[in-house]
Amino acid sequence: MRSKTSPPSGADPPWAQLDAGQDGLRRRLPSEAERISSQHRQLGRFYAALRRAVANGSPAAARIAFTRFNDALRAHFTVEDSIFFPALHGLAPSFRGRLEQLAREHDVYRGRLDEWYAELARGQIGAIAADLDAFAAELGEHEQREEALLAEATQARAEGRQPGS
Repeated sequence: MRSKTSPPSGADPPWAQLDAGQDGLRRRLPSEAERISSQHRQLGRFYAALRRAVANGSPAAARIAFTRFNDALRAHFTVEDSIFFPALHGLAPSFRGRLEQLAREHDVYRGRLDEWYAELARGQIGAIAADLDAFAAELGEHEQREEALLAEATQARAEGRQPGS
């Protein structure tokens, strides 16, 4: 399933037309990097609460914890897809391929969240319990790649060069 923020296959992503000379983006980069990192840490806390609720075996508690995690993760993806990735592409057009891959992964994660929602709606938490650790590992690796892009762009900015060059 493709999200509303993902371009159709073969189409340019929304950030493809941004001007690489946008100085305001460069100045905000360190604070935006910290904001994204902080959101990743908060998502980790929501995941931990979901994992505990699922481990306790209560579908009602799992639904509550899932709702918090799901809402936060989807909001985070929306910010990245519609604001952060376009800004980062504007600073570093050479990041395009990696940004497109990260956005595609967001769609995959949204699909898995949809599946978990359906399981919880039926009062079943077994499939979620079996997938939680794999999902967390994949998401953690995904977040590391996002933060590595930010670190690369921030370092390039500090050195006065174009990120990705």
